Amino acid sequence: MTGSDLLVVGPWIIFGVCLAALCIRLLRARRSGQRPPSAQRKDS
Repeated sequence: MTGSDLLVVGPWIIFGVCLAALCIRLLRARRSGQRPPSAQRKDS
C-alpha cells in the first residue's frame, strides 16, 4: 500500500471504527433502559 492509498483509506477506517463504537453504545443504552413487561404502565 502506498502513502496515497493510506490517505484515502485511513479516514474511512477511522469513520468505520467510530460508527461501530456509536452503534455499540446505543445498543447497550437501549438494553439497559428496557423494563420487564410487568413493570411498564398500561395506558388503556
